[in-house]
Amino acid sequence: MSDIKYPEINETTRQYWETVDFQKLHKAQSIWEIYEVAKNILSRMPETLAQVCGPITSGGKGSIEENLNYLNDSIQELQKQGIHIFDQMPFEETFHRIVREKTYSQTYENILIDFYEPIFQSGKIKTLYFIPGWENSTGAKWEYAQAKALGIKTVFL
Repeated sequence: MSDIKYPEINETTRQYWETVDFQKLHKAQSIWEIYEVAKNILSRMPETLAQVCGPITSGGKGSIEENLNYLNDSIQELQKQGIHIFDQMPFEETFHRIVREKTYSQTYENILIDFYEPIFQSGKIKTLYFIPGWENSTGAKWEYAQAKALGIKTVFL
């Protein structure tokens, strides 16, 4: 996974980040530490947010890199439409580093529980946009179930 080229952070997303956020993300050794960075980002964002869901590690376009690019393109398109998106792209490289280094003792499922679940439970994410192919992704199916359980609106692109 170290050969993956991660998408650049776009300016719309970057406006909510501070230098210290990037520093903490770079030093993070657990998914929970990554969530703490996300919580700070969320505190600077509008109260009504959306998130884009789709395959990254399972399903989709056939590789993590292609899936990330497709997800990133979808995020940017929605941002151009004026939709406030909580962009998970800046966190992906650190997720993969932690899993690769085995500094995190569990599996990718813990990313769902320790990162995405508290974000969804915060109430700031009002809409989840699902890109084509989401049905083949373990994580996106989990996100869909969370949306139903928490009353988050779902939109299928």
